[in-house]
Amino acid sequence: MLNWNRALLCVLLSLSLGCASKASGNNSSDDISQSSDTSKIDDLAPAQDELSVPLTDLFEDKVEPNQDPVWESVEVKACSTQGAGTQSCFFTYRYDPLKCGSAGCSRLMVYFAGGLNTCPDPANESAYLGKIAKMGFVTVCARIYEDSKGSAEFPYHLEAERVDALLLAITSHPKIQSAWSGKHLLLTGVSHGATAPVTAMARTALDSQTHWRGTGVTGACFLDGIYDLPKLMNFLYDNQCKAPVSYERIYTRYCPWTAGNSQDPSSWPKPESCVVSGVINDSITEVPGSEYAVDHWKLIECGSAADPCTADIIPAEPIESLCSQIDGEPGKSCEYKSFKSANHITCGSTLTNAGACWQWFNALIQAQ
Repeated sequence: MLNWNRALLCVLLSLSLGCASKASGNNSSDDISQSSDTSKIDDLAPAQDELSVPLTDLFEDKVEPNQDPVWESVEVKACSTQGAGTQSCFFTYRYDPLKCGSAGCSRLMVYFAGGLNTCPDPANESAYLGKIAKMGFVTVCARIYEDSKGSAEFPYHLEAERVDALLLAITSHPKIQSAWSGKHLLLTGVSHGATAPVTAMARTALDSQTHWRGTGVTGACFLDGIYDLPKLMNFLYDNQCKAPVSYERIYTRYCPWTAGNSQDPSSWPKPESCVVSGVINDSITEVPGSEYAVDHWKLIECGSAADPCTADIIPAEPIESLCSQIDGEPGKSCEYKSFKSANHITCGSTLTNAGACWQWFNALIQAQ
């Protein structure tokens, strides 16, 4: 009876609509060249209507699969044994089955959180986990530590094993493996999340492993990372920075704090009193571009024209220097971008800024 009704409707509608063939089912809309919502990030634009169904689907005698977004927060206990602290790592993922389809999304974004180690609510359609999932990505927010206390204790290069364990846990998670085709991988993050992963790539060979890259394009796009510790210390010391990122927080990552009163800049130890191996190993602007397994880079600075301490926290020059160092290596490229008026604290959470990474990555894929 169902087929007879469908045939009759086709006859009745043929003069005005024609009769479409059977819909192909849950095809992936992950092809960015065909997806209208990947060309631009616009917070004010209404969400794309994803509820319209082809007329022929209304006649299919079947139960549609669940198309609700999928998300979960996961603890990675393996991080607690990696030496740089005893806290676990964590990650929160989201993907939209309607976007990924049966073949899976071709793009995975791993966004390393900043020093506060917070992730947006995956149910929030306006925050980056929800926003970018609706653009056809499997999206992940990765936390190298549980909280800001854990992320303040160790030189960044000592966190390399934690970054590695976290990436392995993400790419081997059954839900993510089922939702991601394994093709394109974007590594991104802000502040601490733009520092520890990049330092790991500069100082170790961990990034040569398969869970650090996709089978297609792998891109590294980071916002306001720390790549020259002496310059950072001098910047914070000279500007007498106490908050939101204090000179004391950075100094005590490497050396004992000898000041009697941390609120009195005249008693602060000078930057040149803390030139130790951790400071040296965390300063990577001179590392050859050949040391990085990833070929495609974009590095972004935020706040260089804004007020020191309150908005501008990390000097721009080392970020540009690192990008130039990578870009000068044959076979590698790095694009430098400056958001001079952007506040460091909101640099990675504002879609206008962080969106530069996703737009760059989409264009990179299309160019291949």
